Amino acid sequence: MADIQISGTLYVESGGRLIPLDTSVITGPQGPRGLSTWQEVHTFAVQGAVGTATLPGFFVSAATGQTVKLAKARAKIGAGTSVSFRITRNGSDVTGFGTAGSPLRATTTASTTDPTDVTLASDDLIAVVVSAVAGSPTDLSVTVVLEMSL
Repeated sequence: MADIQISGTLYVESGGRLIPLDTSVITGPQGPRGLSTWQEVHTFAVQGAVGTATLPGFFVSAATGQTVKLAKARAKIGAGTSVSFRITRNGSDVTGFGTAGSPLRATTTASTTDPTDVTLASDDLIAVVVSAVAGSPTDLSVTVVLEMSL
C-alpha cells in the first residue's frame, strides 16, 4: 500500500482504488497546533569516578511556534554516598532544579525532581554542574525531561 498526494488531499491506495483520508483527525507532533504534546529526554552520564565539574550541555532547539519546557529531572549514582548538583540554563541556575546553596542530590536510590515547568527558548544551553561529592561516588546519571508542544 502506498501513500499518494493529489490536489491537497491525502489518498491511500487499497486494492487498486484510491481512498481519501480525513486528515483532520491526525494527532501527534504532525497534528494541528495545540493538540500535539510530547516529551524528549536528555541524559548526562559520568562513567566511573564522579568529581566536581560542569558536564557538557546540550542546546535546546525549537521551531517557530513550538513551546519547550524543562519538566523534570531524575538522577542516580551507581555507588558511593552522594553527588550534589544543579541544572543550569545559559550558566544560570534553573528555578526548582537546584542552586549553589541548595543543590539537588543523587544517591544510589533514583529520585525525581518535578517542580513547576520552566519555559525554555531555542538555543538555551542546558548543563549539569556537579558542586560536591561524598563517599567516592561512581556512575552518575542525570536525565532531564523536556515537554514539547505545538
